[in-house]
Amino acid sequence: MVAALTIAGCTDNKTSELEQKMSDMGTKLNEMQSTVDCQRMARFQVEKDRYSKVYLDTSSKGFQRLDTNCGTFWVMLKDVEPYTNGYNFVLSIGNSYYAIFSGMKTRARWGPAFDTRASEKDMSAYETWEMTLKEKEETITNELRPGTWNKKTVILAPAKQEDLAYVEFSMTVEQVKLGDAKK
Repeated sequence: MVAALTIAGCTDNKTSELEQKMSDMGTKLNEMQSTVDCQRMARFQVEKDRYSKVYLDTSSKGFQRLDTNCGTFWVMLKDVEPYTNGYNFVLSIGNSYYAIFSGMKTRARWGPAFDTRASEKDMSAYETWEMTLKEKEETITNELRPGTWNKKTVILAPAKQEDLAYVEFSMTVEQVKLGDAKK
């Protein structure tokens, strides 16, 4: 009878240890699933926004595709000049259409580069970084002439040199003018 009580007590301890380990593994699995879900959402957002904005790199002279509500344009950073308390970004916006576009609303966001290592430790690091970005919206009154590169200036202020590590630019178009077909 003593042996039976000892075995039963031993089994109860093993069972509770196993239950605790299973519970711990379930918690870890839920944490891992949450991380995977966040990464999937981030990937989806990047793919969705793929061409809705361009990222202006001060060390690059290439052009990028920018999709707007009225079509696709091409954006190239031509020059960066110091400005009173910031920087003057000189852009070339390529209009490959035969239409004249006007009343563009632009949006620029800028700030320090995102530290990807921080996101490995803290899933909210990206949201925290996004809140540090400065933002400016303005309406461009000039027209985007058809079939050519159009020079546009965007002033980012206030801005320091380290704030130019991340610069994004997007645009919407208010008006489209087409040629007169009666000519």
